[in-house]
Amino acid sequence: MIELSRELPDKSMANEPEQLLYGLPAYGKVSSGQEPLCFYGLSPGGLCCRVSFTAGEHEAISLMNAPFSGIDIAPSCTHSEVLAWLQQVEKHLKSAGYKTVTLHQPPAVYGNQSLVERVLTASGYQLISSRNFHVISVNERPLTSQMSGMQLRRFRKLLREEPVFERYDSSALSTVFRQIEQWRNTVDQPVSLGKEQLLEQAKACKEHYHAFGLSLKNRLAAATVAVRVREDALYHFLPASDRELHSVSPMVGLVNGLYDWCRQQGITMLDLGSSYVRGIEKASLVRFKESLGAKASVALSWQKTLS
Repeated sequence: MIELSRELPDKSMANEPEQLLYGLPAYGKVSSGQEPLCFYGLSPGGLCCRVSFTAGEHEAISLMNAPFSGIDIAPSCTHSEVLAWLQQVEKHLKSAGYKTVTLHQPPAVYGNQSLVERVLTASGYQLISSRNFHVISVNERPLTSQMSGMQLRRFRKLLREEPVFERYDSSALSTVFRQIEQWRNTVDQPVSLGKEQLLEQAKACKEHYHAFGLSLKNRLAAATVAVRVREDALYHFLPASDRELHSVSPMVGLVNGLYDWCRQQGITMLDLGSSYVRGIEKASLVRFKESLGAKASVALSWQKTLS
């Protein structure tokens, strides 16, 4: 039996669900400007499932302004337990005036989603979208072992330029963001959030946001703001590069640097994100990510009308 709670318990258990940054109350508040609605599932051993929502117009969304969030479930939970707990969550949301529930679940590589999918289907949720994310598995071998022959040749050409990879201090986040914004505007791929919103998120979720760059002869050639969305996962959130230096492939060097940093930090997943531009998956972006060794992982979104 899982008990519904609105408060995060003090006691945890060894196999509780791994916490995504995007499910944290602090992130929900700063990303939407409102206190998120948090629901926890408690068993005798402690926390075993959780979900956070932000409020749309009569709609509870998990989570607004996040690439994914959804329900986290511990491996010990059973189908019947989670189904009963979710029905309690829905009852609370309906009594609060919400008419629709939307859940944006993380890519499957973040953890087995089969139990969540079975529970949602049994509870009457409809699948509303399916998005591909591309994720590199980080291991003891260098990234070059996963690159295609073409990207390996490009990387070797880049090395002749003596690139310098850096992780910047948090004080440089604003400067790096402005450069990324400028580069992306020149190729008609505007950033999805403003500088102030990014800085507020970084302030509220300290140690999660990191700025990285690759320089060639003291000139910044590529940069990103990456987000440690979980202890074992780094999300390559806002990548961009100088189009004038495209011929030497600085983004390949930047991703290689991120991969090495992940190895040093004990991170096992480097998430290169989705490849959608205005709702359409861009084939060239998919090919680039896969040529670096990334594999596609599907993230599903679900919706239910509360009756």
